[in-house]
Amino acid sequence: MNRFAIVVGILFSVCAISCRSSQKISDINFSGLYSVSGLQPEISVYQEADSAASLTIAINRKELLYKKDDYGSFLAHFRIHIRSFPALKSTTLIDSVSLEMNDADPENQKPVFCSLKLKTLTHTVFYCLISVTDINRQQQFRTWQKVDKTNRQSRVYFRLTDENGNDKTNPYLRSDEQVKIVSKHEPSEIKVRCYHRNFPFALPPFAEKVPVQFNYAADSIYSIEYHPGMKLNFPAEGFYHLQFDTAVKAGLTIFRFNDDFPRITDADKMIESLRYITNNNEYSKLRSASDKKEAIDRFWIELSGSRERARTLIRKYYSRVQQANRLFTTHQEGWQTDRGMIYIVFGPPATVYIYQDSEEWGYGTYGYSGTLNFTFEKIYNPFSDNDFVLRRSPFYEQPFYRAVSRWREGVAEND
Repeated sequence: MNRFAIVVGILFSVCAISCRSSQKISDINFSGLYSVSGLQPEISVYQEADSAASLTIAINRKELLYKKDDYGSFLAHFRIHIRSFPALKSTTLIDSVSLEMNDADPENQKPVFCSLKLKTLTHTVFYCLISVTDINRQQQFRTWQKVDKTNRQSRVYFRLTDENGNDKTNPYLRSDEQVKIVSKHEPSEIKVRCYHRNFPFALPPFAEKVPVQFNYAADSIYSIEYHPGMKLNFPAEGFYHLQFDTAVKAGLTIFRFNDDFPRITDADKMIESLRYITNNNEYSKLRSASDKKEAIDRFWIELSGSRERARTLIRKYYSRVQQANRLFTTHQEGWQTDRGMIYIVFGPPATVYIYQDSEEWGYGTYGYSGTLNFTFEKIYNPFSDNDFVLRRSPFYEQPFYRAVSRWREGVAEND
């Protein structure tokens, strides 16, 4: 039997503007999207023609359940279903496409890559509802993607692939990694705007936050001649904005964080991300410690009372930091953002609802008194569609300190 992926389903498309779906994207609770376990596929979109988009879904084999079949082979069985809508609150389908597959290679460390095509017709902006179901485990992951075709320099008109020709489903590169780039509009040259900045981490949710105007002037700029499949490498940390028309701010942004990103393995980064639950004195001592790794261990042992409990807390805390990086990164690392701060301190929300210009998170039972709600407002950012700022309030002071106290008592909030 072939030890690689075996297609057992076929791709099919149903395109009819008159078709309707009973469910709006804005009505769906996307809390599963922010879970720390289960399926967490990565998705990229490339607008390869005026009326067709290609979606690539990368599924980590470690997140799939492999079961032994009648022939003694271990198989994963999963289904992908994508529907597109003209608006978040619309029930009108633009297109619908599905793919069902087996995979027979559980030892392979690389993701399973699946590509599906959607008809986009004349819509300049549309929204995709994407479901990935592990049939063996009976577990479903749902997410959404906004596809914006309003500018010929929009991100969806660039395709990134790795050295093996697989689509890059995230914009993060290692220092030694090369990527190939294709632009649908095939410009003669591309200008690379380089940014090497340090950004402050989020303030507490009750603290008054004075908006800081981002300086869009690049730290440096250079030009490269474009040809399809050109190879790029960015060894220096920072982020790089690729454009062929500098009269507009849109473009493709590539991020070069540390090589372990989204994981946190560097001692300095581990200490920085503790800022949300440390006091000023503790934080200063950690930053100035001669042996930072030992200081981090000692900090957690003193909080929890034992090495065993400290190991558990460290795993829980930094798994949230890593997940925040994966989910909320913009031009700065995800743990530093408002959503990252709330996610780390309070844990995954019980409810997540998506609106045109905001996200609403709920902790507790939806509709009952005592539910804690956070609203994050979308910020226009030419480097990322993922930038949100918390609507702050003095009301959050007590809940925030209560959650921090739980961590300092050796208990992960909303574990």
